[in-house]
Amino acid sequence: MIDTKELICGYGKFAVTKELNLCFNEGIYLIYGPNGSGKTTILKTISGLLRPIKGKVYFCGRDIYRERRILKNLFYLSEKINPPEFLKTKDYLGFVFSFYGLELRRTIEKVKEFLNQFDLG
Repeated sequence: MIDTKELICGYGKFAVTKELNLCFNEGIYLIYGPNGSGKTTILKTISGLLRPIKGKVYFCGRDIYRERRILKNLFYLSEKINPPEFLKTKDYLGFVFSFYGLELRRTIEKVKEFLNQFDLG
């Protein structure tokens, strides 16, 4: 589903990773390592928030940087979020999904899907 080919992630010309050839099929994955090892940078690059220094990111075989509309299928959710306390989880997720152009009905379906997947219903 998501593949990287010779992907180098970083900021400007400052490389944080070496060449990465990764393959993520359906499922839940864990990326771990010490602080500053590039975990967040890799995820931001794969989700289209950062441009790679080198290499390619493919979603279902399509280059996400050549076909930018594919990015609506990818999502990065930071661990550092501070939504207003009055906002419920489902409302926050609905708000975030709306940035990806999902219609309201589809947004509600996706929010329920993710909440159930992580036992947050």
